[in-house]
Amino acid sequence: MPRDAEHGHLCDSCHNDMERWLGGGTDGAHAVWVHLGRAQGGISSTPTDTDHRGGSESVEPLRLAIFDTRRCLSDRIYIYGERLREVLNMKQPVGRFDIAKEARFLYTRLAAIEAEEDFAAWMYGDEAMSADDVCGHGLQGVMVRAHMVAPWRGAPLRLPAPCPECERLSLVMYGTAADPAARVAGNDSIG
Repeated sequence: MPRDAEHGHLCDSCHNDMERWLGGGTDGAHAVWVHLGRAQGGISSTPTDTDHRGGSESVEPLRLAIFDTRRCLSDRIYIYGERLREVLNMKQPVGRFDIAKEARFLYTRLAAIEAEEDFAAWMYGDEAMSADDVCGHGLQGVMVRAHMVAPWRGAPLRLPAPCPECERLSLVMYGTAADPAARVAGNDSIG
């Protein structure tokens, strides 16, 4: 059942996701972008005797998946900043793109993003950027894919309390997530 919008056109959970992804913490766009770069660089081209790949599998598909996801993340942040400036009639920045600065720009204008229904839905992930987009829908799709190709979060912490929404005893919290949620079918990518 859909939740009521409490932050412009986003519910509390979606708002918390956007705060985490655009903020400067370990789940922030810049930190994830840096992590993906390190993960890509840390993949050895030849399997070692401790690898479970059996020695014959290529690591190139994983390396390319990480590269694509990293590129998609920086492209999304760039495009979101560019489009938000258009919506707010602001001048586009001149100079080299910096994902940390652009994510911070978006973070400081989160209320403006949430106030624009189409922009909030497009940015969060209610519609794809293009039909052949490898990263899925919106920023949510990129962050889920990033965690799939190069996980950075530890295992979820199981909380000994019922979910306030559905009263199930399956409440989990990832890292420093501000919004724990029940793990239910179709909602395995919480956090």
